[in-house]
Amino acid sequence: WLSGLERTDFPDGRPQGEQAGTRFTQLVKQKGGLGEYEGLILVHQRPRRVCVRVGNRDFTALVGYRLTSHGKGSTLAFTARLVFHTLVGRMTGTLYAGASKRIAIEQLVALKQFAEAGG
Repeated sequence: WLSGLERTDFPDGRPQGEQAGTRFTQLVKQKGGLGEYEGLILVHQRPRRVCVRVGNRDFTALVGYRLTSHGKGSTLAFTARLVFHTLVGRMTGTLYAGASKRIAIEQLVALKQFAEAGG
């Protein structure tokens, strides 16, 4: 459901049990080729909450998902905070802000469809 995601690797091995503190890398298809990002699972409270830090030398994204049950339905709260470390990161973030928001919305719609299909 993550648009452009080619691969996620766990350099220390796939997590078993407690996942908070697990490092990962992701290869993402984007304009100009593949981007590589390093990540860390900050919080993993299955099935209610997950928070990760992911980024590269230009930026860091702090992303959180919180699922709340309401009887027969549920709500998903999504938060994302971007911190830019370089001029290139700030320029790219400014230029692609609209596209980034659109991609985030598309990914949340895809996540909803995935969850509703029993994924």
